Amino acid sequence: MAQLEQYDPVTYEGLEVYLRCNYRMDLDNCIMAVKFVVDAFNKWGGLEDDSPKYFQKIRMEVDKSLEKTSCLVELREIFV
Repeated sequence: MAQLEQYDPVTYEGLEVYLRCNYRMDLDNCIMAVKFVVDAFNKWGGLEDDSPKYFQKIRMEVDKSLEKTSCLVELREIFV
């Protein structure tokens, strides 16, 4: 939330999330990062809610080009 509050408010009509990470742990363990990011974005007012109508896609992949033990989460607006 602290990071989001540094920005002017925006509201997305719909949302897709892309997560890239370079962790030693299994990729499926990163789903909580997506959950926390989407919940924070929703609470901040960036999305009407995180139901399937507004939140329609998650993509997660290992990216060895990232610094070790780091993760990048990208929110992309979609139009529903």
